[in-house]
Amino acid sequence: MHPLMSDSVSLVDGIKSERQLLTSLSERANRHLDTTNLTPHDLRFLVQEDAAEFHTGREVLLLKSFAYKYGAPLDADYVFDVRCLPNPYWVGDLKQYNGLQEPIQDYFSTKPEVEQMIEQIEKFICDWLSLFYANGRRYLIVAVGCTGGRHRSVYVVERLEQRFSSRGFIVQKRHNEIS
Repeated sequence: MHPLMSDSVSLVDGIKSERQLLTSLSERANRHLDTTNLTPHDLRFLVQEDAAEFHTGREVLLLKSFAYKYGAPLDADYVFDVRCLPNPYWVGDLKQYNGLQEPIQDYFSTKPEVEQMIEQIEKFICDWLSLFYANGRRYLIVAVGCTGGRHRSVYVVERLEQRFSSRGFIVQKRHNEIS
């Protein structure tokens, strides 16, 4: 369904309205692209060529923590499930803290399986990152999930961010369940 179409506006009229709305934008544009016969790959190449003057030459790694109970991020290129790691939610008074806080960090620092998981995720990303970027991508979205999205996934994302930043990557992070 066309966004400007409704019970009282036909598809044809919706398209006409859209063209009228976009006319002023088109008049201000410094470049027009006819995408009629372009594949998505060709379009990406053209846009990247145009944007080359703004490109820093460094790709971005976006790390996200999330809660499986709310669903995995749809935009993630890779999703890692860390629900197999020990859950501090069930340990004493650790429930009240999150993976950004020292009590949780101290708890996980004593768990070798947590470090092993982080190392293996890091290795996987490093092994495949260059191929992603070689195919024209300028960013990679990696999501790490646990049940509530506050302890395990947050801690793992924080550690991955430290590791990749120290390697010189541009890293952005987002914790979906922590405001």
